[in-house]
Amino acid sequence: MSVFGNCDENNTLTFNSNNISILSKCNIEMESTGEIVTLDTLKETITSVIIPDEIVEISDEVFLDFKIIETIKINHTSRLHTIGKKAFMNCVNLETNGEKNESIKLPNSLVFIEELAFAHSGLKSIEFYDDTNSNLTSIRKQAFSACSELEKIVIPSKVSLIEEKAFEYCSNLKNVEIKKNTNQITLKKNIFIHCDNLIECSFLGGKLSDINKDVFTDVKLLNLKITLNQIKYNANEYKSEMDSTARGGAMNKKHYSNKRKQSIKNKKMKSTKKPKRKKSTKRKKSKSTKRKKTKKSTKKK
Repeated sequence: MSVFGNCDENNTLTFNSNNISILSKCNIEMESTGEIVTLDTLKETITSVIIPDEIVEISDEVFLDFKIIETIKINHTSRLHTIGKKAFMNCVNLETNGEKNESIKLPNSLVFIEELAFAHSGLKSIEFYDDTNSNLTSIRKQAFSACSELEKIVIPSKVSLIEEKAFEYCSNLKNVEIKKNTNQITLKKNIFIHCDNLIECSFLGGKLSDINKDVFTDVKLLNLKITLNQIKYNANEYKSEMDSTARGGAMNKKHYSNKRKQSIKNKKMKSTKKPKRKKSTKRKKSKSTKRKKTKKSTKKK
């Protein structure tokens, strides 16, 4: 099957959306010349792609290894529903909407970001046109793996699943914000593994149905802050709690409140306990009293 498209003098690829709703690896009939080419033959040519509003799915590996592509333009009016596996993997020069390496703005219609969709790309941040009204529900395994320029992530409010290693090796990642979610959210293991510079992860309320014990594996917990239902947990203040969570604790409000209560109780118990020195003084006293008794007895004699 061929689709109609065109590549202009600026090396921008456009598609005629009249005959397609799913963008896949296919033959493209250039409307200007009538020439039929495969999409892969344009890897070393195109630097920009405009995704028509009518496209509902970008299929697996469509732009895999398009290393010189810089701009993917997706409008806020887009009907895009799914970004497939490895769709933009190894797009190392990727930028979006003309702002080099700054962000990719995704439409509210997007529901699924599949495995390795943006892995090894040059994104600096991930943003949505409206993260409150976004329909995104799933970020699949390794979707943003090894995006070494990525600094900030905003997770929209309807996301219910973030799978294993979704953001692994994002070595420059500093801030993660999970909006107050309307669905119960499940976080799988090693989501942020090897995110060496992660400073703050904010849960802005909502429901946390399941958070795996290894979510924060290899994260610098000393600087990690978690805001959950308006309660802030600072690793400097609650270091033992954070460490236990990273190694195997259930990270939820009840867990932390119980931990805090227990730590307060332990402190009270320690304060009420008699110090060891008092025991030693007692012994001394008992010895001194014995000596006095012996003296008295000698005097009587």
